[in-house]
Amino acid sequence: MASPVPVVGEWYRGLDGALFEIVAIDAAEGAIELQHYDGTVEEIDADVWLEQEFEAALPPKDWIGSVDVEPEDYEGPTEAESLAQRALYASMLGSLFPPLQLYTLYLLSRYFAEAKDETTRTKRLVLGAVLLLVPSLGVVAIILLGS
Repeated sequence: MASPVPVVGEWYRGLDGALFEIVAIDAAEGAIELQHYDGTVEEIDADVWLEQEFEAALPPKDWIGSVDVEPEDYEGPTEAESLAQRALYASMLGSLFPPLQLYTLYLLSRYFAEAKDETTRTKRLVLGAVLLLVPSLGVVAIILLGS
């Protein structure tokens, strides 16, 4: 049984059952760089790849074993990030359904009460505030011009 053609980013299993991912192929030197599930990196010759038997495999369910990632690097958004995102969405929908503007104000006040200044959150909140104010100013203009 011949080994499949190695593809960067694909996972394979050796005869011993060890999982590894192809991380680089240097065709000029005839070298294939593997990263084992435990994170160790190994380089083998293309000739060795052809001589040994490997099979294509699915990535492991817990793929973080092979990369240097801390749990806090892939956790969900913080409370403040969630508030900023919800305020942005509520302000966009508030132009269609004005009572949501009150909810947006509530979210913005909660955010500013516990915010630590971060660029992304600040940009979302400024955009949310602008989207909240534009329809409100339009309603005020309609009321003033209509009377």
